[in-house]
Amino acid sequence: MQSKLSNKKLPLPHSLKFEAIGTRWRIETAQEVGAESATQVFETIRTFDMKWSRFRTNSLVTMRSKVAGSISLDADEEAMLLLYRRLYNISNGAMTPLIGRTLADLGYDASYSLQPQKSVHNAVAWDTTLELRLSSLEFIQPALLDIGAAGKGLLVDRISTILKRQLESFTVDAGGDIYVYGHVEKIGLEHPDDISKIIGTVSTHNQALCGSASNRRTWRGYHHIIDARDASLVDSIVATWALSDTAMHADMAATALFFIEAQTLQSVLDTIYVVMYPGGAVRYAKNKEIEIYG
Repeated sequence: MQSKLSNKKLPLPHSLKFEAIGTRWRIETAQEVGAESATQVFETIRTFDMKWSRFRTNSLVTMRSKVAGSISLDADEEAMLLLYRRLYNISNGAMTPLIGRTLADLGYDASYSLQPQKSVHNAVAWDTTLELRLSSLEFIQPALLDIGAAGKGLLVDRISTILKRQLESFTVDAGGDIYVYGHVEKIGLEHPDDISKIIGTVSTHNQALCGSASNRRTWRGYHHIIDARDASLVDSIVATWALSDTAMHADMAATALFFIEAQTLQSVLDTIYVVMYPGGAVRYAKNKEIEIYG
């Protein structure tokens, strides 16, 4: 959903490329990433994936889809789940991490079958399924979580924290979730219907830009933006982008904008937003960092 433009104040000659959590990563740095930092990056990703991935048969999340119990939470994971809960309430249940079973039934499952089942389950209610306690998430009954609205952003933040200990300047790009540190980057907003075009640019500095589009991750007439209350497609918005101080907040906001009006969302998440509607109309926060064409 983003394309980086060559408008950097500082050249970043080094890069680290790899695939993880189902997406391509590119870390660009002013200095080469040291062996210790690189090891910490990959171990952080592995640990996160083993805990939160619903695509792994041996992950903790998959285990909790079969047997009730608990998941211990770090402070940032607890903050993520608290934010999920607030947005669940504001959206009247349309946005929830309990969407995992619905997505799997629709074919976006652990094996990427892309074959919808004849019967699709709506998401179960939070209050009868989850209890968020201090440092833990309790499962009252088994349920399949999907933290895709914020999990990748949280992981980008964790990796950025590691890199900040060694580097003065870097960019982390995890499949379009981009965090820029120590320099300015002007990032193009890809047109969702034509990736050879951009609808505008956002300048980022010590911030994260994340985007989401309903025409990405599509299969058999479905896409991944689903109203959890009735398993219906959300088609009133085509694409969203959000700029925030953390990738977790930007990632969460980019999804939440499909369900919650931007003005309401800004009372919960301090983000700068761009929303594109069917037909090409664009609504965005007037800000010096944003330039929208046309």
